[in-house]
Amino acid sequence: MSDEARLLFSAYRPGGQDAGDPVFAPAIAAAEKDPALAAWFAEQQAFDLAVTTHLRAVAVPADLRAKILAGAAASRRRSWWAAPRLWAVAAAVALFAGLAAFWLGKADGLADWQRHGLAVLGEIVAAREPFDLQHRDAAALTAWLREHATPQPAALPVTLGGQPTLGCKTIAWDGHKMSLICFDLGDGVLVHLFTTERAGLAHVPPDGPPHFARDGAWTVALWNEGDKTLMLATDHGEEPLRRVLQIAARRAAPSGFVLAVAR
Repeated sequence: MSDEARLLFSAYRPGGQDAGDPVFAPAIAAAEKDPALAAWFAEQQAFDLAVTTHLRAVAVPADLRAKILAGAAASRRRSWWAAPRLWAVAAAVALFAGLAAFWLGKADGLADWQRHGLAVLGEIVAAREPFDLQHRDAAALTAWLREHATPQPAALPVTLGGQPTLGCKTIAWDGHKMSLICFDLGDGVLVHLFTTERAGLAHVPPDGPPHFARDGAWTVALWNEGDKTLMLATDHGEEPLRRVLQIAARRAAPSGFVLAVAR
């Protein structure tokens, strides 16, 4: 059923309009029983949503209609097959422009494991995926992650140490585990901290100050800390991340952070 479900999900729109369509019911039922299929579906939905968002943001040239009409008029003086070719070229140019805007908008891009983490986070935000544990205290969440053999930060930036939390989750990716802890900074701003073991990852951020990147609506800061790799994410741009990491005015290396040890 997995291949059939993936084929059905390839036509599933990212806005949730198809949730009640009986055509997709077998695929949805299969995803509820197959964690790997569910993770793949979540990643596909996040990718489709990002593509849709960026394509909608591509501005239509003001003179596009005039150019198309001028091209159609010129085509009447050519062979009968020239006009379809002109339309095909115009469609290809439009598609290329949209995809170029999408890929350029991703800045430096992210590794697959990082995108997978963000896809799971998107499912949590959309209330389609639950936390493993909900708690307002970061210490309770890190203790739970430790008990379940999931990588967790040995210490938190002091700016997060006193902030209330929403919950945590263990995320699996290609034989690796990563943890997710969500923090509430107030005024509707949430930041989400991913932690995973550095060893064995195909792609890790360079050592040194945090590296910023974007993926769809998410802005992330990536850095290494000892044997761990961390990713801090938000959908409110770079400013909350720089404030949390205390690098709003300067780029200090992670080793220079003032840390509050998680209890």
